[in-house]
Amino acid sequence: MGKATNAMLYNYYNRSSRTRLSITDVDSSIANFSNDALVSDALARGIDLREYADSVAKELVQVQTQHINDYVAKETDLRSLHSQINDCDKMLANMVTLLEGFQVDLNKISGEIRDLQERSNDMNLRLKNRSSHELLNKVLDGLVITPDLITKICQGEVNEFFLDHLLDLNEKMAYVKSQRGAHIKALKDVGPELERMRLKASEKIREYLLKRIEGLKTPNTNIAIIQQNHLLKFKQLYWFLLERYSEAAQEIRAVYITTVQQYYLASFEKHVKALSNMQIVIVDRSDLIGSAETQVSGLGIAGRLIGAAGGLFTGNAASPATATTSLSASGNKPQLKDRSNVYSLGDRVQVLMTDDAGIILHHIAQDQKLRFPYEAIFKSINRLLMDNASSEYIFTTEFFLSPWKKGRAIAAREAIAVLSASSSPASPFSLSNSSSSPSSAATSPDNTSFADPAVAGAVFAEIFEPTLRFIQGALKYYIDNSYDAVGILLCIRLNAFHLRIMQKRRIPCLESFMNLLNIMLWPRFQAIIDMHIESLRRIVKIPADKDCHPHFITRRYAEFAASILALNDGFDDALLINSLVRLRNEVENLLFRMCQNLPDRKDQLVLLINNHDLVLSVLGEYNHLGSSCFDQENEYFASNLETQTGEFVEEELKNRFGFLMEFVDRAELERNLDVLDTSRFETVASQ
Repeated sequence: MGKATNAMLYNYYNRSSRTRLSITDVDSSIANFSNDALVSDALARGIDLREYADSVAKELVQVQTQHINDYVAKETDLRSLHSQINDCDKMLANMVTLLEGFQVDLNKISGEIRDLQERSNDMNLRLKNRSSHELLNKVLDGLVITPDLITKICQGEVNEFFLDHLLDLNEKMAYVKSQRGAHIKALKDVGPELERMRLKASEKIREYLLKRIEGLKTPNTNIAIIQQNHLLKFKQLYWFLLERYSEAAQEIRAVYITTVQQYYLASFEKHVKALSNMQIVIVDRSDLIGSAETQVSGLGIAGRLIGAAGGLFTGNAASPATATTSLSASGNKPQLKDRSNVYSLGDRVQVLMTDDAGIILHHIAQDQKLRFPYEAIFKSINRLLMDNASSEYIFTTEFFLSPWKKGRAIAAREAIAVLSASSSPASPFSLSNSSSSPSSAATSPDNTSFADPAVAGAVFAEIFEPTLRFIQGALKYYIDNSYDAVGILLCIRLNAFHLRIMQKRRIPCLESFMNLLNIMLWPRFQAIIDMHIESLRRIVKIPADKDCHPHFITRRYAEFAASILALNDGFDDALLINSLVRLRNEVENLLFRMCQNLPDRKDQLVLLINNHDLVLSVLGEYNHLGSSCFDQENEYFASNLETQTGEFVEEELKNRFGFLMEFVDRAELERNLDVLDTSRFETVASQ
């Protein structure tokens, strides 16, 4: 308040000094300053206002000077503050520009949003209109029966056009059924018409399918062509029956199963019987390893080895054709019989090696008078069965399995009944797949995951069970009466190969059948091995014979063992190895009994050496690729041969150097040679 008063007095003083004031002005100024405390105080004390104004002016000058000095002292700070203020102004200007740009963008976005909102409203309106239109079209499509549909269903032939209209009819029926609760007057009118068309369509479909199935009974019919061109092509016809007229579908299914069942059974009966007449009987009951030998017209690998070498240490031995090797005690020595195809594998292994399916066309084979070993017939029957079963399984899956929900459930229920009936112990040909078991099906008859294998498996089981039973019986008859261990083992390997093929195809329909074949083949193989072993044990009387070249029983064993080992390559079945060890032990026992008829130890060793060398030679001929499955047999006979050869050398040296060998043996036992009698050295030196 004081500073303001001083300033006012200073201004008044300056003004009065420059200009002459009037009395009015003075009165006005006094009135203005009368309210000021300092002026009032000065007036009250009688202070000269001029002096007072001068003092105030001096104070103002001092204050101004002081302020100027303060501003000068704060120049740097003020400049910095000025610079900061300028920077802030620039930043604020940029922000203003940016915000103005945002404002422009927001205005644009706002405009776009308004545009989108308008378009959205328009689209919503159009969508509502379209939904209403589609709903109306759906109702019309489901309820309106066109004259063309009536004509094609009631009067048209069963073809692609009929199928298209049938699917249209099925959709209309499904729609009408789904709208039963709706209050639509047209439903009452269209229902009876659809029912009449359903019956008419079912009648035509039934006649068409029965006619096509009847065509399968025609002789020399190619069932695959009818299935592909007439049944699978129109599989929706059966699906329609399954869903709209299940009784007719069951009739079609039953007629198809009966017809195709007879077709396959008759075809395989003809094929199997024709092939059975082309079989070469290689081995019979008299061809056991321990059986007596008969006349021969040719030899296998071992026989050729015997003929070429004549046996070790035997000089001019008799030829195989005239060799006296009978085990009979009568003294008669019949000639060797041809055993080359009895115990040797030979070309029979080609049935496993070739990539060809090996299906024998029996009518061509009959014309050419061809003959086959049983393993080739076994392969032909099974490969033909596999191909037909695979084709039929795929067909039944595609044809009888409806993708329509109701038809799928009906098919599943029928499959449950069939599989339940075929799961008894008397029926070994049902599917072994766990998902096809009746127990699992019963818990979820409408389960689509069950329907695929169950439906196909049920139909396949009904179709092929008589055929599989016939084939099983035919194979079992041969297996139970076979003495051909090599042939049986070839069939075992073929069956394992066939099982892998079906697994790669992912078709389980023959898995149980092939497992059943294994159950028949393996015990028979073991039984034949036991027969061979028993035939060796039954050899009681061994004729006294100084013939030391390889025995025909050793040749038989060598050929047989090499064949079995060759077929075990890559399988390493312990059962086969154990069987061969048992058989080898019996052969060794027989050789040792034969040695007892030879009083000379050297002759005994020669007999053993010749027989063991023959076995090693035969094994080497078969094992030209160096398979490890021969190692155990090779090591056994090589060790025996080495031991017996060393003993034979010692026996041979004893005749001329026995005294020297005796002296060396005694000298080796002495720790100090000085204790030996020196006369013995002189005796050895003189001799």
